[in-house]
Amino acid sequence: MEISFFDKDFWTRYNDTYVCGKAFYKDKLFMGKDFAKLFDELDSFKDFKRLLSNLNGFYGLIKRTEDHVIFATDHIGSIPIFYSTEKNKDLILSDSFNQVLNHIDSEKWGPISITEFLLAGYSSGPNTIHKNIKRLQAGEIINIDLNTKEIKRGRHFIYRNNPKPIKSKEKLLKQLKKIMGDSFERTKKVAGDKPIILGLSGGLDSRLIATMLKKTGYENVHTYVHNLQDKEDIPISKKVAQDLGFNWKKYNHTHKEIKKTIQLKKYQKLTKEIGFGGGSVITPQGLLNNQKNQKNNEIPNQGLKLVGHTSAAPGGFTPTRWGEITPNSNISKESFIKGLLRSHHTGLKFYWESDEVTNYLKYRLLSNLPLESVSKGINSPYSVAER
Repeated sequence: MEISFFDKDFWTRYNDTYVCGKAFYKDKLFMGKDFAKLFDELDSFKDFKRLLSNLNGFYGLIKRTEDHVIFATDHIGSIPIFYSTEKNKDLILSDSFNQVLNHIDSEKWGPISITEFLLAGYSSGPNTIHKNIKRLQAGEIINIDLNTKEIKRGRHFIYRNNPKPIKSKEKLLKQLKKIMGDSFERTKKVAGDKPIILGLSGGLDSRLIATMLKKTGYENVHTYVHNLQDKEDIPISKKVAQDLGFNWKKYNHTHKEIKKTIQLKKYQKLTKEIGFGGGSVITPQGLLNNQKNQKNNEIPNQGLKLVGHTSAAPGGFTPTRWGEITPNSNISKESFIKGLLRSHHTGLKFYWESDEVTNYLKYRLLSNLPLESVSKGINSPYSVAER
């Protein structure tokens, strides 16, 4: 087998363990070799899964032994890991879709995945646009036997997992306060004495981050917004930054600059290496922000960069897509899938005239979602929808 990385400097190796990113374990922050050492003596799938379920952070992990390889990513899949599934070929692992593609002989492109990619901006489940290249899913751990090529999959994290509902408003607010407080105390530890650079829009997420940073006493915060966001974002962003006493910068971009940025070799390389596999890449606006700031140096170039994204962003707030549903509601598979398609697969409207394409997409979604567990009472439609 071969392990290949887009940028080796992002990964740390200790013996046969490779890690990228950082995570908290028992309230202590681990990164680099100290992080890799946590996994060095582990060998069983069960032990890996147990340790991963107790981590809190953003990371990628690969552990190789003589006869198998175990790899995992965090609960949101922030570090992409791609792997080949060609029979009678050596296994290839990489954080780059393109590097795996370079080791594959056949060009077996997946038409359903390509259609998904065009419509939604990603391909669902473990699929990429190539039939023989798969992607590690968020919260997933995989063990591959190097002799038999047998693949064992598991989840060290499942979103929501259908917890018991809390009906008391006071209890919910108390729990929210504790979670937010703990989260931003960890953020401060990660930042250390570095400046925090926050993309501050008029949305709730980034405003909440800014407010919590102020509340926890972190003053070295620099915020920015760009003119191609919604018009109402700019005055709100500026006022929030001023009220909190944070540095604020507005970037003015033109559509000509956006087009030029998309054509840059640097941007195309990022898109090809990561984006074509279904991973997230920096937007052209984001790359423009960085380039202009490096020239003007109005906010620090180095620091902890935060953005206010939410897991509900692609589909909005999930329950509204199916009307008033609750954790105990019933919903037909047909209505459920239609709601997902309308929420996510909006890139090319003319495709909805094709029943054949729609049916292929329905089949793909049904095969990737744990809908069978709903009928068994393990998950509610509400929790499956959110996942």
